[in-house]
Amino acid sequence: MALNPNVIPGIAPLDTGKIDLSSLDSILRRMSGDRMDIKIVYLHWGYEHELYPDPEIIKIARELARKGADIIIGSHPHVLQPNEICFINGYHKILYPAVQDTSGFCLLSDSTGIPASH
Repeated sequence: MALNPNVIPGIAPLDTGKIDLSSLDSILRRMSGDRMDIKIVYLHWGYEHELYPDPEIIKIARELARKGADIIIGSHPHVLQPNEICFINGYHKILYPAVQDTSGFCLLSDSTGIPASH
């Protein structure tokens, strides 16, 4: 099995006025075109020594999930922060009965309506 990574820049420091997700969107589309099985986005972002991610970062991460990122990892805070699992377009229903209670998960949808991102 060959590994074919695509590299994109991170977002640190967080300046919501300067964040442009178009390059990330383009990279995710290219990954889909390259038939990547799993699209991992690893970004340098977040505020140092904060125990929880900034709400704007959560918003950006969810947007990246809607755009097709399967796993989103951030580095910069120098401390562990909580993670979040999001199911897109009802994907949790495919995993039923393993995931019966979705109260602890993030449920998102995108314009495709296709469960998951692949």
